[in-house]
Amino acid sequence: MGFYSFFDPTDSQPAYNHRRTIIADAKGRYQARTIIPNGYAVPPNGSTEVLLTALGRHGNRPAHIHYFVSAQGYRKLTTQINIEGDPYVWDDFAFATKAELLPSIIRIDAHKAKTQFGIERPVAIINFNVQLQTAKGGISLGIVDRAHKEA
Repeated sequence: MGFYSFFDPTDSQPAYNHRRTIIADAKGRYQARTIIPNGYAVPPNGSTEVLLTALGRHGNRPAHIHYFVSAQGYRKLTTQINIEGDPYVWDDFAFATKAELLPSIIRIDAHKAKTQFGIERPVAIINFNVQLQTAKGGISLGIVDRAHKEA
């Protein structure tokens, strides 16, 4: 819909829309099913767009999926993967694209998706591995406990 649920001016999305908690198995494997998101821009005519325009930059973000990963005994990781093929993937105003965060996408047409997965539309598969750092004495676990601010 072009907005995170917290910033959707139409109020047509439930809070935390398209956000999930995913529990990995004992070997650390996980699987998620979602919709490939679209990229988005900062709100038009807002202060961020005015500032970026003054700097000669655009306010577009490429399509991406955020990950907040935690496990006992490890530092919490906040990251994102970018969606291959997005026109802004290498021109993100937030400078968040790194080659390691741009996994390949395996695209499966609707016919094969129905046969393989019972889904009657095209499917995209992304393999993305996460490696956490072991928590060590004196180093912050990276956990911030605060409520999200509502728009």
